[in-house]
Amino acid sequence: MPQYTLVLLEVTGIQDYVFKSNNLYQNIGASELVEIVTDEWLVESLVNESLQSNVTWDEDDGLKYDSKKRLPDSELDIELVYRGGGVAMFLFVEKEKAMDFMKRLTRKTLEEAPGLQPVAIYEPFDWEKDSLAEKHRELRGKLAARKLDRSHSAPLAGLGVTAKCVFTGMPAVGWDDDPELVGHDAAKRKEHLEGPPQRISAEVAKKLKHAHCARERLAKITPMVDEQGFEFAANFNDFGEKGTSSYIAVIHADGNAMGERFNKIGEKFHEAKKNGDYIQKLREFSLSIEDNAKEALKETISYLLYHWPEYEEKVGVSAKRNSGNRKLLPFRPIVFGGDDVTFVSEGRLGLVLAAKYLQALSTTKLSDNGKPLYARAGVAVVKSHYPFSRAYDLADKLAAEAKKKIVDRTQTNEENTFMMDWHFSTTGVEAGLQEIRNREYMSENGKSLLMRPVRVAEIAGRTTIWQTWQIFSNLVSAFQNSDDWSGRRNKVKALRDALRQGQEAVRLFLRNFGLDNLPEIPGLENMATTGWQGDDCGYFDAIEALDFVIAFNENKNGGKS
Repeated sequence: MPQYTLVLLEVTGIQDYVFKSNNLYQNIGASELVEIVTDEWLVESLVNESLQSNVTWDEDDGLKYDSKKRLPDSELDIELVYRGGGVAMFLFVEKEKAMDFMKRLTRKTLEEAPGLQPVAIYEPFDWEKDSLAEKHRELRGKLAARKLDRSHSAPLAGLGVTAKCVFTGMPAVGWDDDPELVGHDAAKRKEHLEGPPQRISAEVAKKLKHAHCARERLAKITPMVDEQGFEFAANFNDFGEKGTSSYIAVIHADGNAMGERFNKIGEKFHEAKKNGDYIQKLREFSLSIEDNAKEALKETISYLLYHWPEYEEKVGVSAKRNSGNRKLLPFRPIVFGGDDVTFVSEGRLGLVLAAKYLQALSTTKLSDNGKPLYARAGVAVVKSHYPFSRAYDLADKLAAEAKKKIVDRTQTNEENTFMMDWHFSTTGVEAGLQEIRNREYMSENGKSLLMRPVRVAEIAGRTTIWQTWQIFSNLVSAFQNSDDWSGRRNKVKALRDALRQGQEAVRLFLRNFGLDNLPEIPGLENMATTGWQGDDCGYFDAIEALDFVIAFNENKNGGKS
């Protein structure tokens, strides 16, 4: 009767580790280190412990499963059930081997990715009696409790004779132009940046050293970027033109109800005799998430490349170039390849690319039930030197706000959809999102001026849902391009003020400017003549977005969104 040890591993502290620096190159390297822990280093640790497993490492394809090697029918020491997003689950034949493996992987992580902390839960498992699905659910709960109760490391902050890292304040171990410390790629890059060498800690050095690995992984997924003469920007200063656009957009998208989907897979295979089937379905689900997210990323980037001539024409500038004369694409995936992703772009591209990514996801199907990887996104548009950790935190909060409105933006027989919320931070004032919205986005009679969050996926048939990306982008295009509104800032400002004051003020505005109506919102007749339909305002968001959104011509062949 096979007696195994079930192990659930998670890399903790990811958000702070990846996003706390205002140096994009460090953020990129940090994200890659998170990926490597449950990927390349995982396989390396298995090999170094001489453990027979069901996974191998390929330099081109990464971690590969061998479907023929499965417990309990093979001479395996360990079977990797699934991995992704900094999480991995294993079945070990012997607990001692599980402990030795985790010690090796943890040591590797602490040495090569200081600042990351792997946390693991061990549980005895009887293959013939225990339900793997039930044990998996239990372990997820125990792991969540362990993360809260674990002892946090308190590294020595330095002595009186140590120099400090300019980024972390921790003891410096060298300079950021030292190729032996940060790697030849990062050192060469430093040569082309203005400013003297800077003291860095071990944590920063490892992030810089692994940034080129992230570039190589991304290049394999998106070969079209190189083929068209571009390279992804790796510096926040490369996302806009000084005096023209000094804003970046931080885009965070996260899957909806993914925990519930994992649980529903378990409900189908809750008996011990179905443990093998559960492993197979769980692995297929994990891989389908990864594949669909990568395809959506590729489609988003292809969309930007296709519209690049239009972008250059509308912003009036050509692409910046790096030292190798490659054009810099003002879009950079930082965390990608799973249901939780984070991108950075030039500020005016943020909403458009976030919408495109969600639209691309809406056409895919996951392996569990044939339905899409439903997701929501938050887009924080901030000054390029705004603290990046706060910008990410704002994008995360905006994604949470979008999630709250999913029920309101779905129709009968729909269980989920794709939602997006955003915020333009023009002042850098630190205040809570709800405080800002209650203060700045309310009419004089206490009604919300917001249309957002908007539904991004298309709606079939008749609907009363008007808060959609399509309607929003149509309004932005109308205000930017129509003869009545294009270039008439005083007129647009007057409409914005009238919307704050209410319906009668909008009617007066239309008479004073000799207009019959505002741009039409299908199905809402009052909107065009009063700016309002009941408690809903239809135009304030579009007006605010005029300087922050580039509306591409979607009628061009190949530009369909």
